[in-house]
Amino acid sequence: MTIASPKDEIRRLACSGEKYTVFWGTIPVVWRKFGSGSPLVLIHGGYGNWLHWVKNIEPLSWKHTVWVPDLPSMGESGTMVENEDPMAALKDMAAALVATFSQLVDPETEIDIAGFSLGGVITALFAQQWTTIRRMALLGTSGHGQGRRQTKDMISWRKLDGRAQQDAFRHNLMSLMLQRSACADDLALEVYEATCRECRFRGGKLTRQSIVHDMLETFRSPILFIWGEGDVTANYPAKVADWLSRGRRGRKWAVLPGGHWIQYENADTVNQMLLCWFSDFASSCASVNVDGAGESGSGEGDEQ
Repeated sequence: MTIASPKDEIRRLACSGEKYTVFWGTIPVVWRKFGSGSPLVLIHGGYGNWLHWVKNIEPLSWKHTVWVPDLPSMGESGTMVENEDPMAALKDMAAALVATFSQLVDPETEIDIAGFSLGGVITALFAQQWTTIRRMALLGTSGHGQGRRQTKDMISWRKLDGRAQQDAFRHNLMSLMLQRSACADDLALEVYEATCRECRFRGGKLTRQSIVHDMLETFRSPILFIWGEGDVTANYPAKVADWLSRGRRGRKWAVLPGGHWIQYENADTVNQMLLCWFSDFASSCASVNVDGAGESGSGEGDEQ
């Protein structure tokens, strides 16, 4: 039996959905649609594209119509004009998503939404403009401002080539995105390299500041926060998750085995949790019996 190469697997996944290019002014924004059911938007992280969700799209599309964009200045979407104000640039990204998604789905439609890393900040900004969000999930969100614990410096790959460049990508993947080397497989490396090469956005340092807490202050619908226990973008993931949840009814959190790219490294558990969280029975199964899952107040349990 022939094992599909990473490129073949990505091509197969892409062909299983539909691709839409919608313009925000003169900038094309690419969206992909998979499956059927209630709408679920997945927003990728910095230096990424829709493939940050490569292990999650199919399982989630069994129950949902999954919509996955490429953020402006990343992936196949067009490039935004550089803005000296990094917050204005993030707001422009969110505005571009809201405006283009409104051409694909009626703005009155109730949706669910999940964001990863930088995508967590964009998701919070998106929620300020799309008023019919039922539930939200933020995975390894940036913008918490509670410090990082990354101990290995990233290697600049742009002036390297051949084996040296490949080694740099693998080093960076393990330094930032993953905890277990066994998870740095050919697919992870293919996605990581491709998304880094395609990124034209510079401005991720703002997301190391404390901004997402205030962005979510007026959001009243339930939120699930998921972190990897080895996520180097947060000093103490459980404390960050508890801080973002504390005192707010309907906010839950879980810390799972894995690193920053938790929906790749621990895909089966994350998929189960998200399917449960975005189901009609979320209140009774959001923790999915994962050690470390907590609820508001209980305390149980970017650049690349």
